Amino acid sequence: MNTEPDGSNKTVPSSNSHHPRRRRSLPLMATTLVVASIAGLVAGIVVSRSEETELDLAWDPVDGGLEEATLIVPADHSDIDSPRLDIRVLRRPADDPAARIGSLIVNPGGPGFGAEIMVVGAEDYFGPEILNSFDIVGFNPRGTG
Repeated sequence: MNTEPDGSNKTVPSSNSHHPRRRRSLPLMATTLVVASIAGLVAGIVVSRSEETELDLAWDPVDGGLEEATLIVPADHSDIDSPRLDIRVLRRPADDPAARIGSLIVNPGGPGFGAEIMVVGAEDYFGPEILNSFDIVGFNPRGTG
């Protein structure tokens, strides 16, 4: 407590008190960090792809209006001839195909659950602007699925 010049006392919050403004900003900061990380990852992938490389996934329908495909990758990215791994990829197509911009690849960063949960429950994670304009795409890293 601090004493004011007029003799009254006022309470000064301690440095370890919880501030509502800080609590509200944490989700925004976390989302910004995730988006920046994904953007950096996607930019790295685009830059590292050669002009001759073209990714063509065969999408098959599954329950709930979703689609799945298998992405075949080398087990060792530094050895293109290494054994292959099959990775299941799940996609929720954009709600408005005419407004579709592209794909948003999601990865919650674990541990705990894979990105397929974010694709299946996309309405819980994204607003209508995102759902109308982007396919939501994810896979379960490190065998979480």
